[in-house]
Amino acid sequence: MNILPMKNVPAAATNWRLVGIQCFVIFHIIVLVCCGVPGSFPLKDRLLQVLNPYALRVGLWQYWNMFAPEPFSLNAYLEAEIEFADGTKSVWSFPQMSKMGYFEKMCSERYRKWAVDEIRLDEKSLFWADTARYVARKAQTDPSNPPHIVSLRRHWHVIEDPNLAFVPVGSRVLASRFQTYRFYRYEVHAEDVL
Repeated sequence: MNILPMKNVPAAATNWRLVGIQCFVIFHIIVLVCCGVPGSFPLKDRLLQVLNPYALRVGLWQYWNMFAPEPFSLNAYLEAEIEFADGTKSVWSFPQMSKMGYFEKMCSERYRKWAVDEIRLDEKSLFWADTARYVARKAQTDPSNPPHIVSLRRHWHVIEDPNLAFVPVGSRVLASRFQTYRFYRYEVHAEDVL
């Protein structure tokens, strides 16, 4: 194996490289700790004001709403109903962890969080049109029969308090127990699916 030696590299330059790498690692450890520690306290809150934009963009953030003391009590998923120009309809599903294998779950979790934990919320209505356009592009398979209307639907089921109702481990909620609501309807334009 031929290893190329570092020729004529001053020791000071090598030291600056090491310092740069150490600063990079220390910065990311601080981001991970600030985003990963549950709860709220003044120092963490001040640091997050500065670090959150970076942490969100590179995927280092962590929400704790699925853990105690107030775990998330809603089982929800999103679907889009697509009506094509010829009147036919199809359903396009956003990721559902219960329908995926282990590796696929690992790769799709952030995508699921975007759809289920964010897009379905009314305060995220600013992003609904873009989401509908995304679905229309994904559903575009036949140029002679383009998507005409995309309707976003949320499905949800409130998870019962385990102290009040026994739910056996591994049991699934019947589809009939989910409530459904069409929360957005978008008329697709030709330029949306180009």
